Amino acid sequence: MPIFKRFDPEQEGKPNSNGFLTGLVIGVLLYIFFVAYSTPDFFVFRSQEQAFDQGEQSPQDYKPEEVCRVERIVDGDTIVVVSEGKSVRVRFIGVDTPETVKPNSEAEPFGAEATQYTANRIAAFNNIVLLRSDGDLRDRYGRRLSMVYLGRDGTSLLNEELIRHGLAKAEPQYHYSEAMKVRFQKAENEAKAEGVGIWSLPQKPDEGKK
Repeated sequence: MPIFKRFDPEQEGKPNSNGFLTGLVIGVLLYIFFVAYSTPDFFVFRSQEQAFDQGEQSPQDYKPEEVCRVERIVDGDTIVVVSEGKSVRVRFIGVDTPETVKPNSEAEPFGAEATQYTANRIAAFNNIVLLRSDGDLRDRYGRRLSMVYLGRDGTSLLNEELIRHGLAKAEPQYHYSEAMKVRFQKAENEAKAEGVGIWSLPQKPDEGKK
């Protein structure tokens, strides 16, 4: 038997509130679906401590000088330290060692040697380093930037050692003290003159002319 909807003259011409609410709900669900699809971490909730554990410590938390234990060697110019109970990735400011872990790229000459040198030197001081801020506190990848000294007393500056042994190039274009830029440039000139490390390789035109 056909069922007929009762005609109500008082409702004639009035908007259908149920239809409006249904459309609103569908719209909100579609928006959430779109945001979740375009943002993989949308439903991943992390505590502040978990974020710091992944190297997202705020620059405001950095101490100008801090003794840290090295947790892991990433490559010649990057390490992971424990700072205030959190794992923090540290990039040596002012130097650039050959790549060894760059995605979709082969390891560059002397990259493995630079990584091993950093690992050996840090191990010789019981995996303890003294971090000192100098210039920018963080790079574009979120890594903490630092002068990395060996041992609690800062016996030797590892940034400078890598350059002097021809295992890194100086990077004077970034923001850190002029005094350190002069030291690093001097160390690089010495490595070039001795033809050690990367300076023993055939150089491209104009490469290394600073």
